[in-house]
Amino acid sequence: FKQKTAYEIYQCDWSSDVCSSDLKQGFVRIAHINRAVNLTLRFKEGVQWTSPLETLSNGVGDCKHYALLKYAALNMSGLKLDDLQIVAVKVLHSGEMMALTN
Repeated sequence: FKQKTAYEIYQCDWSSDVCSSDLKQGFVRIAHINRAVNLTLRFKEGVQWTSPLETLSNGVGDCKHYALLKYAALNMSGLKLDDLQIVAVKVLHSGEMMALTN
C-alpha cells in the first residue's frame, strides 16, 4: 500500500482511494483518512456550508467542512453511521465553537 499525497487523492476517484481494499482496518484506516483530509484542505474561517464533494473541489474549509468530509469518507470506507458522530464543542478559554468527527 502506497499512501498518496492530497493532490493525488483529489485528482483520482476519492471513494476508490479512501475505500481501497488494501487499507488496513481500524485505527490505520482512520489515520489515513484523517491525514488525507487534513492535507487536502486549506483552513479558512467562515466558509459557507458546502457538501463534502464541493469542499473537496474548493480545497478550503473550516472545522465543519473538515468534520463533514471525514464523516463521509469514514462512512464510505465501511464504518457504520451508528459508529460515527459529529460533535460540536466550545473551547473554554476562547469561547470558540468547533465541529469534530468522533
